[in-house]
Amino acid sequence: MLAKNYPCYLERFKTEPCPHPEVFHNLKQCIYYHSENDHRRLTPYSCEKCNFKVCSEDCPLSHNVVEQMYHPDRFKTRYCSSYDFPEDCVYGPFCSFVHQEAEFRLNLLHLKEQDNNFFIFEYKTVMCPFNQPHDRLHCVYAHNQ
Repeated sequence: MLAKNYPCYLERFKTEPCPHPEVFHNLKQCIYYHSENDHRRLTPYSCEKCNFKVCSEDCPLSHNVVEQMYHPDRFKTRYCSSYDFPEDCVYGPFCSFVHQEAEFRLNLLHLKEQDNNFFIFEYKTVMCPFNQPHDRLHCVYAHNQ
């Protein structure tokens, strides 16, 4: 499955126009782009959003949500809102969020032993992967920059 091959998946996903735009298909599960709103550039960019309406192709910032969510720094770092029911995810295997803990591309703090070293060196050092409301005070993850 393409989605499991992360380096190739991230490199090519939504970077080429759809070869079959006239054929009705699920645009969210198509690896090709259909408009500038889901087009990813091949040039390097950060996952921070560009606020200019008109910008150059070599701008160092993300120009749309697809560029942000499929950026290597954000891809597979948060749980999908359909985590409990992955079959309901409209993006299917091309979802940028996590459906199984094995997909995570970050250090899962909540699975570690919480000893003194944990609280000194790891506590609140990774952004929270949970999308659901929860007790942030007792969460081992960071919730703001």
